[in-house]
Amino acid sequence: MDTQLNFRTLFETMVDATIIMDRRSVIMDVNGATTSIFGFEREELIGQDVSILMPTSQAMRHGGYVDSYMDTGKAKIIGIGRQVMGRRKDGSHFPARLSVGHAIVDGDHQFIGILSDISREKEAEARSRDLQAQLHHVARVGAVTEMGSALAHELNQPLTALMLYLSAASKTVEETPSSSLKTLFDKASEEAMRASAIIKRIRQMVENRPVENCSFDLIAVIDEALDMVSFVGKRHNVAVSFEHDMEHFNLFGDRVGLGQVFTNIFKNAIDAMIEAQSVGPQIRVTVTERRGSFPSLNGEDDIDESGAGSAENGANAELRYVEVLVEDNGPGIDEAIQEKMFDAFQTTKADGLGIGLSVSKGIIQAFNGHITAERSATLGGAMFRVRLPSDEGTVRDGE
Repeated sequence: MDTQLNFRTLFETMVDATIIMDRRSVIMDVNGATTSIFGFEREELIGQDVSILMPTSQAMRHGGYVDSYMDTGKAKIIGIGRQVMGRRKDGSHFPARLSVGHAIVDGDHQFIGILSDISREKEAEARSRDLQAQLHHVARVGAVTEMGSALAHELNQPLTALMLYLSAASKTVEETPSSSLKTLFDKASEEAMRASAIIKRIRQMVENRPVENCSFDLIAVIDEALDMVSFVGKRHNVAVSFEHDMEHFNLFGDRVGLGQVFTNIFKNAIDAMIEAQSVGPQIRVTVTERRGSFPSLNGEDDIDESGAGSAENGANAELRYVEVLVEDNGPGIDEAIQEKMFDAFQTTKADGLGIGLSVSKGIIQAFNGHITAERSATLGGAMFRVRLPSDEGTVRDGE
């Protein structure tokens, strides 16, 4: 009697919905939390099939899971926690975390389901994603704002050239045969396209947009990021080299976001060298394809420098990934912030927000990649190392 009383007390005081069912999924009992979460009275649920608490799509599968478990003993939901959708009495749905256990009581099979309403967790996750998107937008706008004068100067060049070519073409119409105009108009067209490309990249950086995942070429993204910051680098005679051992390397994810990462790294390198008045400032970008087990964040990786992989790593040995090194000959990384440089609001710039590298880390992690920073052994300044797995085998939404 005491055992039954203790069980009943425990059953009723549980904060999660707790439902006892027979082997046919008919509800035998529910606790008070079940009535509060779903909006039914206890009497309305006892004797009903448990599918009354599920959306139609899940209800159709549930019976099959139970029958399969009883016939084969192989669990699909029994003993395994999973996320599901619950259906309230008013017909509204809500996200929930469900775990189901199995027991034999007096020779009868019974199942007990424990369900937690995770609506608030999902709402918090959605708010977090919105805030993260806003943070990414602020970082992009900040990067473009910092390069504002250089971009304006660079845009002025092709537009001025365009006006000169068109002016020359106008005079040529009066003075020479029309066949000689083609070269002038071709040059005018090239300058217009150049200005258009610059404006397009600025717009991609500053517009507040949802993340759009797609397949793209990493080499092209790095090229565009270098072109973006070259406006600043040219004014300070920064030499840039870009070496890669493949023509293309396909990735799947946020193309604009990854461009933002490299633009931020390149711009930081240029700013550091300008501030330190480095002699012969230079940036070297190296892209190398590798195969092997993918490096872990703690550095305990198994990298095959030859690119051949290691037989000891099993399936992971043939994972294809790319390593991007960005080195400069500036002052290097400030030891005071090196360990926290990827944390938000860490900066050595007097007018910096300190969010660029934090945002960059989040973008790289969304690719299942890694980003680290250290001192360059060859150039003596900073070196950023970005590792990204290949698009091969990526499973996309809807597949």
